[in-house]
Amino acid sequence: MVDYDVNDPNTISGSRVLIFENDEVNQLLLKIMLEKNELNPEIVPNVEELYKKVQSHTYELLLLDMENKNPSSFEIIDQIRKEIKSDIPVIGLSTKDYRGRAIYHGINVLLQRPIENRALMYHIMRVIYGNSKYKNPITVTI
Repeated sequence: MVDYDVNDPNTISGSRVLIFENDEVNQLLLKIMLEKNELNPEIVPNVEELYKKVQSHTYELLLLDMENKNPSSFEIIDQIRKEIKSDIPVIGLSTKDYRGRAIYHGINVLLQRPIENRALMYHIMRVIYGNSKYKNPITVTI
């Protein structure tokens, strides 16, 4: 669990996070990691539902599996950025190095699998609040 200061306005406790992940085991692992760190994850079953959820503007972050095929993850992010016009922070999760393409398409951070809990939480805080807003180091119990 993350050690949060309840008086810290930059705490991410309670933040709503969308998970769009093809692999059910990875879905469960991400959900457990996020819940353990006091976040509210929601697994999205299909791309149509993902677009609806993103349009609702009620989420602080999207965790996106970069191995999607039809549509590709890059097509998904293009739809989110260009058609839906959402600036929701996106963390891409992949076994491959898509950094150049990920940045081009508007993904905030690309993490390569396997993903460590501490690294995931660091990047979640970073993209939700930005480097300048969250200055305190985090403590994560794994």
